[in-house]
Amino acid sequence: MTEPTPTGGFTISRIVLIESTFRFLDQQTEVVSEPGAEQEQQLQLSVSLSSIRSDPKEPGNLQHRLKTSVTGKISGNAIWEASVVYLGDFSLESPAEVTLEQVQSIHAPAMLYSYAREHIADLIRRANLGSLVLPPMNFAKVSGQMG
Repeated sequence: MTEPTPTGGFTISRIVLIESTFRFLDQQTEVVSEPGAEQEQQLQLSVSLSSIRSDPKEPGNLQHRLKTSVTGKISGNAIWEASVVYLGDFSLESPAEVTLEQVQSIHAPAMLYSYAREHIADLIRRANLGSLVLPPMNFAKVSGQMG
């Protein structure tokens, strides 16, 4: 009886924080972060991804850059803005259970976004704006590749 051949997926070589910014946009509006305070903040979330081949000689090596920006608004006025950029190097293993396109459009952005969510939550906490948990994103659904 032979053992099944293991199949691979992808490898993460590194994930690096490239940029992290936070700034108050409106110094006039007071943001209340105390429990029980009645103040509703609206969030505007923006996520953008760019992919490049790390090494043209290695078609399975990809570098991804994910920028995540969040703007906090009160009564329609932008109060604060946080933005992070993460860079990740990913390699497709051979034989692979996933395609290069799936790594590019689903797996890499999902990995990088999890780091961005945590980092932005920490920026907001350190700015004394209470806690913030960004919503998860289903990159399979966003890219139209279910399954």
